[in-house]
Amino acid sequence: MEYSNLLTGHQLAFLGDAVWSLKVKEYLLEKDLLVSSISHIATNSFCAASVQAEIMKQLLPHLSPEELAVFKKGRNIKIDRPSKHNIVTYRLASGFEALIGYYYLTKQDDKIMEIILHFEKMKEKSHGTMDIRKECC
Repeated sequence: MEYSNLLTGHQLAFLGDAVWSLKVKEYLLEKDLLVSSISHIATNSFCAASVQAEIMKQLLPHLSPEELAVFKKGRNIKIDRPSKHNIVTYRLASGFEALIGYYYLTKQDDKIMEIILHFEKMKEKSHGTMDIRKECC
């Protein structure tokens, strides 16, 4: 059954937030980057709304019409004023999380991994390395 069509943007973003966090933690474990003293910092370097918004900006031109519709469904959810980020960042991050929820429900985990790897390349270009131990310790 295709649940992604039955869920609201808020529900897709809620699910996508959990899936993204899980997939990032699995990736960090595989790369042996999840050390107890830095695990929170390592995870946040992927999961912060500002990071998700930046990733989404790069993904937008490459989305299919269906993926774009899912993004917009999450981006357009009714929200109160976000506490930490401006509204544009929050909406981009919400759309990103909805898209991740959609990929999970449609069994497109390979796309989630592609996004993680793309983010790793972004970090390497901007910081020269992805070794989270060097970045935070």
